[in-house]
Amino acid sequence: MQPKFIEKPEFKVVGLECRTTMKNGKHKQDCPKVWMDFMKRIKELPNKHDGVCYGVCIMENENDFRYIACVESDADAPQGMVSEIIHASKYAVFTHKGKVGAIEKTWDYAYTKWLPKSGETINNDGICFELYDGRYKEDDSNETDIYVPIK
Repeated sequence: MQPKFIEKPEFKVVGLECRTTMKNGKHKQDCPKVWMDFMKRIKELPNKHDGVCYGVCIMENENDFRYIACVESDADAPQGMVSEIIHASKYAVFTHKGKVGAIEKTWDYAYTKWLPKSGETINNDGICFELYDGRYKEDDSNETDIYVPIK
């Protein structure tokens, strides 16, 4: 699996956030739950761009992270939601093919197999995210892009 490389300008997202951990697979319950809750409230955001959703991952340490189910929007965050600025960055973009429940395998490949051999360096000022667009399906035909910020 080879990534494509994209320069993406700064953009703002608004959505629902959870704090979770990879310890004991807790994120596998927390992230789907925040998506279910967000999809119930998505209509509260008036200025959605492109109908694309994002799963934003902001690492706090090796295991713990903030996960935001969100859309790109210029709107202020409604009560109970958060906004986050995703700074401009160059990205290595990996396309996960198959059920979204197995997306962790693509994340693992990007960080533990591809990155160490690539000669690329993580942009620690960047934020990684999943991009869910018209290719998203709840079956094996799903395609979801993973954006890994690099220098």
